[in-house]
Amino acid sequence: MERSRRSTSPALARLSALASLLILGVVGGCGPSSCGGDAPTLLACQLGLFRADCGGTGPATFACSPRIGECRWFATACVAEGFRATDCPNGEPCCHTTMYGSWPYADDWTANPSDIDEDIAACGYDVLTAHRPAPINVVLDPAVPATTPSYVSCEPAATRHFCASTGFVPMATADGGVLLRLNGLDTLDPEVVWIEVVQVDGDTLGARVFARVLPDLAVGAACESALTERLRFTGTLTLSSADFSDPSALHGRADLVLNGGAATVLF
Repeated sequence: MERSRRSTSPALARLSALASLLILGVVGGCGPSSCGGDAPTLLACQLGLFRADCGGTGPATFACSPRIGECRWFATACVAEGFRATDCPNGEPCCHTTMYGSWPYADDWTANPSDIDEDIAACGYDVLTAHRPAPINVVLDPAVPATTPSYVSCEPAATRHFCASTGFVPMATADGGVLLRLNGLDTLDPEVVWIEVVQVDGDTLGARVFARVLPDLAVGAACESALTERLRFTGTLTLSSADFSDPSALHGRADLVLNGGAATVLF
């Protein structure tokens, strides 16, 4: 299924809102049945990239919100107010079929405006929690050179929109990690890449990489309608320091392998 290319101002505003949530999130309460109380607001949960921990019990749960048009993994069966959990098994977020195609829900429910097909493609296929093993090794090397301005090189060249990125934006996350964001230069359907650094076991750092196209309007409600390609990243992130109190002071490089190609990020 094809979709027309779209303008992106609302989507970029949504990205800014996501960044604000990552910075402002704090630990919070429970939800009905799974946490013994009312569902918490999203800002009352501890937030990471495409994930949230609202306390409670039960298995990790994938859920989407019609109000803010996003999906994320919740650490337990307690999901934030306004989010709807899917009953699809882990690894198969689009197990239902509607008139539009495959979807996480048996009805054709969708957010309005909807970008959730893009979130599903970016993060829905693998369970995502704060301490789950991360596929990118993190190496600390104070001698790693800083690169100004930052840039990305890809092999084969220019195979992705983010390969033309020139801006690399670091920010701290609410749970003590750091988020590094690459902004692709495509002005119609910009592809953004996030590298999230997390503690996966005690003091051991790991990183996850996500690619996400930022359209601002979906056509129909179907997983097949996403412009975001499911990319699987492996590789190594070398950082100058594990002190994330001033993310702007971080520099280093990421050597990534993805879907038959490679990307090197210098910053």
